[in-house]
Amino acid sequence: MPRQYRKKLRKSFYETTNGHSCVRFLFKEMEKKQIHELDFARRVGIERNTIRNWRIQTMPRVDTLDAALNALGYRLAVVPIEGGK
Repeated sequence: MPRQYRKKLRKSFYETTNGHSCVRFLFKEMEKKQIHELDFARRVGIERNTIRNWRIQTMPRVDTLDAALNALGYRLAVVPIEGGK
């Protein structure tokens, strides 16, 4: 397999078609920290397919998303919107 093709494949590995900003952030951080989905799933305590599904079709539950963010050194928080009621 040509090297250029492998780089393209590797780069798109972390891209997500899931539109939620928290999920996009999660995959960008995984890429930044160079964490493979299998290693990440083990850290979080979920199945690898769960991570894959988040990337393309399903939304994570709040408790699972929080656990995933914790594994990356972040926490999920609710903050007021500026100018909100």
